[in-house]
Amino acid sequence: MIVALVGLQDGALRMQIHLILGLNGPESLKTLGKNIADMYPSRNRKLRDRPAWLVSDDDTAQSVSEKLGINAGEGGISALVTTMADYFGRAEPDLWQWIKVQWESSSDGPSEQSAAA
Repeated sequence: MIVALVGLQDGALRMQIHLILGLNGPESLKTLGKNIADMYPSRNRKLRDRPAWLVSDDDTAQSVSEKLGINAGEGGISALVTTMADYFGRAEPDLWQWIKVQWESSSDGPSEQSAAA
């Protein structure tokens, strides 16, 4: 396990990372997971054993929610979308690496490293 704290460095802007937390049953969570995979094929990370995903997008939480069909309740989806401003905690090293790569990437697309993460 690695503990990490990351913020802005040298005033550089970072790609937005959003936490999406599914709030209802298995069928709608399946729909939400599919929508996330379709919309963010190389910019999403499912959190193990949780109905939660991280996605990298330079848009607002509201826009991400719209893109995923959450606002319209598509497929019965109910979820919370928040935007990360900072992070700290204890998790597997590959999660910290994914966050670092995504946060430092540009909105032009994922880097080769983020696609492999």
